Amino acid sequence: VDENKTEAIEYWNRAIGLGHTEAEYHLCHAYADSEVSTYNPIKALPHCEKAKLIYLGMEEKDEDDKTILKQINNYLTSLKRESGNH
Repeated sequence: VDENKTEAIEYWNRAIGLGHTEAEYHLCHAYADSEVSTYNPIKALPHCEKAKLIYLGMEEKDEDDKTILKQINNYLTSLKRESGNH
């Protein structure tokens, strides 16, 4: 199957509406990663902020969750620096 970022974003948005919390992280990554075509810092910020709250709220975090949280924090730092909000 060919990669289709636009379709993936549509599905992640639907998943959020259905309560799938991990989709917030996927949208954060899709919009905050400046290396991909879907990069959009304005859209990234709210998804990254929500994803951070979700991952901080997890009672038990495995190593993957900790890695994701670190990546979210890096994205937020970069996004805030870019927008001038330190």
